[in-house]
Amino acid sequence: MDRGRKIQAANNRAVLSSVLETVILCGRQNIALRGHADSGPVSDPTQQSTTVNEGNFRSLLRFRVSSGDNVLKNHLETCAKNAMYTSSVIQNELISTCGTLIRTELV
Repeated sequence: MDRGRKIQAANNRAVLSSVLETVILCGRQNIALRGHADSGPVSDPTQQSTTVNEGNFRSLLRFRVSSGDNVLKNHLETCAKNAMYTSSVIQNELISTCGTLIRTELV
């Protein structure tokens, strides 16, 4: 694997780790992920609209960005709309994967 691909793979792992940690936090705290408007790009944390509830998951991602998660911030600002890792489908896949890993550990 060439150097560029290794860097991209490491960056993708870091982004996915931030997203996965947010999903795990919601699961541990029994917090629902979705809100009223939870599709499209995650809004800029500095320009938060109080009229739209994007849901707990997206709010926590905004919180991570505002708390200094620069890898996630850069990803959300520059990624393609179909590669944000924030859709409900991706959330469900992450939840399912976590469930599978937990069941494997229990057995």
